[in-house]
Amino acid sequence: SVWVDVSVAEQDIPFITKQTIAKVSLPALGITDQAASIDYIYPTIDRGTRTGRIRLVLQNADGKLLPGAYADVEFETGVKRRLSIPSDAILKSKDGDFVVVALGQGRFEPRRILSGLKYKGRTEVLEGLSEGDEIVVSGQFLIDSESAVDADLSRLSGEEDSQSNDTQWVTLTIDAIDSEAGTVTASHGPVAAWDWPAMTMDFAIGEQVSQAELNSGIRLDAELNRNTDGMVEIIAIDTGSIESSVPSATVDGTINSIDEQNHAMNISRGAIEKWGRGPATMDFTLSSHIDTTDWQP
Repeated sequence: SVWVDVSVAEQDIPFITKQTIAKVSLPALGITDQAASIDYIYPTIDRGTRTGRIRLVLQNADGKLLPGAYADVEFETGVKRRLSIPSDAILKSKDGDFVVVALGQGRFEPRRILSGLKYKGRTEVLEGLSEGDEIVVSGQFLIDSESAVDADLSRLSGEEDSQSNDTQWVTLTIDAIDSEAGTVTASHGPVAAWDWPAMTMDFAIGEQVSQAELNSGIRLDAELNRNTDGMVEIIAIDTGSIESSVPSATVDGTINSIDEQNHAMNISRGAIEKWGRGPATMDFTLSSHIDTTDWQP
């Protein structure tokens, strides 16, 4: 037999006991759902990763299991049925999580929710939704910039579009970013409302737009404001429209340390399901435009 050390999120530890059924899968070896027993639940939480540690005992009669191998582990906690939704339907704002509820007749309502446990691409909803509510799972306006949230939610609620002729939504392809100057060079197609031809030009990045969302080579929808004393300004972006040739994924993580000199940080991240990768602690190099001044481990 071999030991399997499992890292479990702090909030999930209370649901696991010595009697909990554990199943181990090792994708690299073609092993799925092999039963394991819980040998020990460590009584401490790692301050860096905010995870607890559980030791399992797994039979290894044929000797295929080797130290250091990666394994997926599932615990049957016996938790009662709960209201849950696809995790991709949840949007983030400064005030917490929210979803877009379909009201019928082409009308939608943004609604705040309180999220709970997460499992296999689904998230428990503790408050904000009832069984039978219809929500938008994909194609939502994914607005991360705080000032753009209210305007976007107004559009979702069916309110009259009050966009002036000085602002327009345009699809941009970002060619370069000047973080110090707060500008981007981007290409766009014709803008009929402004009688603009297709061209490449510089844009100022508005204070309400996070530079962390902007990278060279991406294509996205952005709201432009030409009523400025200087260059045309990007005042909002639709992060749901971002397209890139570089594979990307979104995952929760905990910052363990920051190397300001090399503009890097060490992060303990959760599993990346769409890449088939489990939780890991590793170093990440940051894009040059990311400011870590207010970040702390």
